[in-house]
Amino acid sequence: EPPEEQRMPSASINIEDGAKLLARFYVGTQRAVDAFSGGQIDNLESTIDTSLNRLAHKLCLRLLARYEHISEAEAIARHAVTDEACGQFISLSKCEDYQFSHRNILEEMQHIFRGTGGENGTGMRGNAEDYYSYQNSLLDQVLDKGLGIPITLSVTYAAVVRRAVGVVLDPVGLPGHFVLATPSSDDNASRQRLFIDAFRGGEILSLDDVQHIVASYQIPWDDSFLRAVPYKDVWTRMVRNLRACHQRNTILDLFNEDNPARRAMGDHGFAGLLRRVPPQELTDLQYQHAMSLSIGMFMSSFIESLDIDSMVMIARPVFDRTICCR
Repeated sequence: EPPEEQRMPSASINIEDGAKLLARFYVGTQRAVDAFSGGQIDNLESTIDTSLNRLAHKLCLRLLARYEHISEAEAIARHAVTDEACGQFISLSKCEDYQFSHRNILEEMQHIFRGTGGENGTGMRGNAEDYYSYQNSLLDQVLDKGLGIPITLSVTYAAVVRRAVGVVLDPVGLPGHFVLATPSSDDNASRQRLFIDAFRGGEILSLDDVQHIVASYQIPWDDSFLRAVPYKDVWTRMVRNLRACHQRNTILDLFNEDNPARRAMGDHGFAGLLRRVPPQELTDLQYQHAMSLSIGMFMSSFIESLDIDSMVMIARPVFDRTICCR
């Protein structure tokens, strides 16, 4: 059993903090500079927070309407607060006071993930069609498109639930899949816990369902699979996923001296081969390679510190190197 201080996250550290930092790091690359207007990097974290809070307000609204047996419109009329911009929202502190059951919270989150929860109005779901897109590993992109992979969708889901009702869900790294779980009790009665597959629209799972997922990979069951994953390990996995996407999309490591094609053809012949690659494709390959290297350099520093400001300072030289390689 891991020490208590390692297993339990600090109250000041949230599961989305590292994911926001990774997105901010990525926006510093040349492709992001090309794609976004100036100042986007400075506003990125607030943009992510706004999207997560919007989903949290939606969850709170649905829970209040369900608890009081009224429509959402009636819940807004009864509980809405008007801000300086004349926008109406539900006070999230009110939701925490109700102490809704875990089952009710997860059922309403499932509705949001499968309905109109995403910023694009189509909910949040797994991107099975383009699973290895790097965008699936970036929290801002996942919130914008409503598409992601299990770990980023789980981070999104957990962040929304914590913001709305104060419940901190456990990240659970199963072999081959990533899910969430309701908090474990002191007596570790795992059969009373509920599990969530955010990749499949927030599907609510039992322990038997989770064991079936593991069995599908021909892996013997071990109760240690249910332990909460430390946030640092969650973020490490996100970084590795992002790097793996770029390595996969590079197709050929054109700039590696150990490239078999380069060794076989010699530098002169290989240069001739590169000249036949369409310019845009070559640019994309250079970008993928640069991102693979930059993310690798960033990874060790990224997971050793939880201080956001320090990490941005560490990432800045990597931004510059990536831009030079573009």
